[in-house]
Amino acid sequence: MVILEGNLQYKPWKAFTMVVLQKPGKARYDVPKSYRLIALINTMWKVLTVVIAEQITYLSEKFNLLPKNHFGGRPGRTTTDAMHILTNRIKTA
Repeated sequence: MVILEGNLQYKPWKAFTMVVLQKPGKARYDVPKSYRLIALINTMWKVLTVVIAEQITYLSEKFNLLPKNHFGGRPGRTTTDAMHILTNRIKTA
């Protein structure tokens, strides 16, 4: 986790390029609405964030850092599981 601790980020990975495309079939191209902006983002930064997210998920599951009733974004826990627990608690109440 050196990247998070030292705030070490490779700047070119965070850069993006904006491309301006003309929308087809427009009569006048001197109007700003006649163009569409497309952001091309460097995918290496996305790969790095996925790796970091997987490490955080692994460590939080390994050391039980989240409560048992926390379902959002956890592997192996779905909305269906949350609904079953909710239904069970309602029936027992």
